[in-house]
Amino acid sequence: MNELIVVPDKKMPNLYRVKWSDGGDIANYLEGLYSTRISAKKKIMFYEARPKPQPIEYKGQKKITDEEEAELVAAVEIQVAKENALLENKNGKAKGKTSKNKD
Repeated sequence: MNELIVVPDKKMPNLYRVKWSDGGDIANYLEGLYSTRISAKKKIMFYEARPKPQPIEYKGQKKITDEEEAELVAAVEIQVAKENALLENKNGKAKGKTSKNKD
C-alpha cells in the first residue's frame, strides 16, 4: 500500500522530506523541507484529514427531446395567456375597456 512517509533529505540530512513509500509525485501542499519529523508528520495528518471533493451531481439534466420540450413550452405559453386574460378581465383592464377620466 502506498503511503506518505518522512525521510531525511539527501543533500541536507538534518532536514526532512515527505515522499510516497512506493514513489510518485506528492501534492504541492507537502513539498518542501521540514526541520523536524514531527512537523512533517503533522503536515501529513492535515493533508490526510482535508475534506475530499464530492462528485458533482447535475440534477437539472435534460431528459426529454427538443420536440417534447417545444410542445411543453407552447402548452405553458397558452395556459399563461389564458390566465393573464382572466386576470385582466377581473381587474377591468381588458382590451376595449378603458376608463375615461371625466373632468
